[in-house]
Amino acid sequence: FAPLLSKTPPLASGPILSIVGGLMMKNIENFEWSDVEEALPAFACLVMIPLTYNIAYGIIAGTMMWIIMQVLLMPYRAFKKQDPLVKFKLLLGPDEETLKSFQDASIGHGSEREADWLTHVTGKPKEVIEQAHQAHDSLKDK
Repeated sequence: FAPLLSKTPPLASGPILSIVGGLMMKNIENFEWSDVEEALPAFACLVMIPLTYNIAYGIIAGTMMWIIMQVLLMPYRAFKKQDPLVKFKLLLGPDEETLKSFQDASIGHGSEREADWLTHVTGKPKEVIEQAHQAHDSLKDK
């Protein structure tokens, strides 16, 4: 197909690529834009893909932005007596202690999407995670 596709003029393929890009943009509404910790890397990825004309560079930009933000948030989390490496530990595989400290360390604390994300990562039902959050909050209040 390569010789056939190379004969297609850019004027014919441009509108199709625009339609595909528009369909891909529908998924942006599912992002949690109120959580800055997750929104800025997603925004960097979205902006860099069209500016660099390369999907890989956009993904690299979003990943690097996330890593930089996590490193910059380490002193803030340490000051609040939280585990500064909690997000990195979740990447390696969540355990009970990491999941308990995740709620305190997240900037977007207590959101509905956080419980959905933890359900996805741990494979535990949403009710179990919400009960753990409530128990943790009641212990924290004492």
